[in-house]
This record gives sequence, structure tokens and C-alpha cells, in this order.
Amino acid sequence: MEEQNRLPDGIRVHPDMYEMLAAARRRELEDGFPLIVLGMPVQADAALGAEEYKVTA
Repeated sequence: MEEQNRLPDGIRVHPDMYEMLAAARRRELEDGFPLIVLGMPVQADAALGAEEYKVTA
């Protein structure tokens, strides 16, 4: 991304990791806010392994 002069705009994680993050941020989610980590929205992605993540742009 850096070589293409692009900034990351999101993170994809395994659904189990998403649920762990969501549990820690349950109040914000209940108030209608998206799950944000490191300033980027997080989405569950079942194609990823439990320890994997993918930064998207």
C-alpha cells in the first residue's frame, strides 16, 4: 500500500477474533457505532485463519 501511496482503510479478521474484539467494545456497538481498532473499521472474514488478519485499502 505504501508503494502505491495508499492508506489502509480497514482490517479483516477471523470471526472468532471479531467476536473477542466486539465483546470488549459491546457498549459502543450497542450504541450503534462500528467496531474500530487502530482507527479503522473491523470486519469478520471467515476466509482468514484464527491468527490471521488483512489490512484493506
